[in-house]
Amino acid sequence: MPETPDDLLSTVSAEKYVLLTTFTKAGDPKPTPVWVVDLGDGTVGFTTAGDSWKAKRITNTPAITLQPCDMRGDVADGAPTWNATAALDPARFEEVRRKVGAKYGVMAKLIGLQYKVKGLFGRAPAEQTAVVMSLAD
Repeated sequence: MPETPDDLLSTVSAEKYVLLTTFTKAGDPKPTPVWVVDLGDGTVGFTTAGDSWKAKRITNTPAITLQPCDMRGDVADGAPTWNATAALDPARFEEVRRKVGAKYGVMAKLIGLQYKVKGLFGRAPAEQTAVVMSLAD
């Protein structure tokens, strides 16, 4: 396990996929895999629709956990669990989107194209937001 907060941040942000577990008002865990990027200020982040269930749960309960996982959300036996807090930060959306694009390349561009195509068919996607996470020491 990393010894310093900087080591921990580097470990989390180096993962390709991270299992984000948010919690309902009743305390039920809701895991979902996400991409994650280092924001350079001691936090990590990802983007999502502002009206997504994970965004709603984060607004209600900012305590989350993160675990390394694969694209399906499968976590390897013995994988670490990192405690963190999350907050929606729409003002940082473009910054996070650029960093996601730099890290995930073509895949990030395809996701962006998907949102544009939905808009062409009258199914305008919800406004996007950044989710900024601070890891617990």
